[in-house]
Amino acid sequence: MVRMVRLLRSILLLVSSLTLTHTAAAQADEGSPRLVSVAGSLTEILHALDLQNLLVGVDTTSQWPPAAAELPQVGYQRALSAEGILSLSPDTVLATADAGPPEVLQQLLDAGVRIEQFSRDYTIEGLYERIRAIARAHERISEAEQLIASIQDELDAVAQLVQGRTAPRVMFLLGVDAGSSMAAGNGTSADAMIALSGALNAMSDHDGYKLVNAESIIEAAPEFILVVQHDTDRNREATQQSVLALPGVALTPAGRHSRILVLDALRFLGFGPRTGQALQDLASQLFPIPGAQ
Repeated sequence: MVRMVRLLRSILLLVSSLTLTHTAAAQADEGSPRLVSVAGSLTEILHALDLQNLLVGVDTTSQWPPAAAELPQVGYQRALSAEGILSLSPDTVLATADAGPPEVLQQLLDAGVRIEQFSRDYTIEGLYERIRAIARAHERISEAEQLIASIQDELDAVAQLVQGRTAPRVMFLLGVDAGSSMAAGNGTSADAMIALSGALNAMSDHDGYKLVNAESIIEAAPEFILVVQHDTDRNREATQQSVLALPGVALTPAGRHSRILVLDALRFLGFGPRTGQALQDLASQLFPIPGAQ
């Protein structure tokens, strides 16, 4: 009987200890910053720095990693709703210059929510600064430098692959419908990625995005045409066929040799932690190793 009482006491003490530990952990979580990210690239940085536990909501561009898409969504980054964001009681909203509309951002500020907004910077240095800025705010300096070193290794591999090789002419098309396709010119994230991959933008004669017709596509004479979609494993061939069917494409080197590359939208255009991987994949297709299958 005495042994039974002692055993029950031990069990009660263990349960009490576990309960207190769980309560303390819950209180620690409650005391942590509550973040809403309204840019897929910033969401990726938070995950890469192991800060995903601070996220309470994301926008619709936050599709990677898959766990991010399971969080409450607050709409598209350019068309945010103050009510949806405030319902999550965030301390800080992480955003880029694309976030809006302005009146919603002002409503959030008026409600006491801090907005950490990053400029539109399509450079590797800008990516590194975003990583370091988020890391400094949440004491992840060491993790940030490791992440940056990993990205730099990937970029160095790209530079080695393309060194001394002739740069192909590349066109990036946003949209694959006749009459609505736009080509990326200077100052776009696609233009920056094309340059970083060692290629030449065939549409560098204009800034931003510009509607293109058969004549302008033929004149540009791209050797490769790039397009993006959010799920590159789904309907890749259908997307390629849609591009080949655009007026003028069949008369380009890209069309004649069916060099239509379908890329992951966020990875290629987002300038997030997977930028180095995206450039490696792109460069390996633009500059195939001689004799490789």
